Parts: sequence; structure tokens; C-alpha cells
Amino acid sequence: MREDGLTDRLQSLDDATARRVLTTFARAQSPQPETQLTPALAQALREFAPEPAVGPVTEGDIARTALRLLADDPHHQPILTALINGPAPQKMAVLETAGVIVAVLIALQTHLKFERDKDGRYSFKIEKKPTDTGLLKTLIQGLLKLKNV
Repeated sequence: MREDGLTDRLQSLDDATARRVLTTFARAQSPQPETQLTPALAQALREFAPEPAVGPVTEGDIARTALRLLADDPHHQPILTALINGPAPQKMAVLETAGVIVAVLIALQTHLKFERDKDGRYSFKIEKKPTDTGLLKTLIQGLLKLKNV
């Protein structure tokens, strides 16, 4: 169960704050095996969540969706709350799309296990089923639309 009000707070973050919180969370995680959205991974994600995202998608939209997915895990809730409540860095570097994409891939791997066969094809196993599986698919669809793959 999500911390009271956390989902609403995450959804109301401005784009820059959402990107900052997501990339800070991702940097603090142990190294993940998949941090590049390769054509093979994009194809597998498209097959996993085939419906295209509706309307324009921004980095902030994707970051907020990833944060909502992460907030589904009670262990992540205090971390996310601290990142939202904590002070912003005094000097914020411009975050490139690549940084958000890496962070989203790391967020996805908190719920999905990416497996690659000997031919290089990906498959996914849901390791930790989110409360809202639609949110997982929305994140994937938005990522693919943002990256335009």
C-alpha cells in the first residue's frame, strides 16, 4: 500500500523535479544489467506493452510515471519521500534524455526481470507484480514514444 498522499505528490511534481528525483533514485541503486534501450530491448518492450502511448510524452511525464511505479513498493516510499522533501542540488546539471531513459530502465527492473536468450532476444518475467499493472504498461509505452522507437 502506498504512503498516504505520495502518489498525488509524485503526480504533481514539475518536470525538472520529477527527473531529478528519478535519476537520483536510479543512481543510488545497485548496478542493473540493462541500462541501454537497444533496438532488441525496444522491440521486446513493444511486444510486452503493444498499445502506443496516447498524445505527446515528455521526460517529465515518463519520470512521474516511473516514480509512481516505484512508489508501489513500500521499501521505496520513504526514499522517494525524502528525495521529494529534501533540498534540490544547488547546481543542477541539465539532464539529457539518455539519463531519464537509463533511470526508467532501472525503475522497470524493480518489477521486471529482463532475460536475453542465446539469439539476443529479450523476454520479461514479472518478479514483483505492481498493484497497477496498467501503470507498468503505461511507463513502457511512454518510454517507447519518448525514444521514438
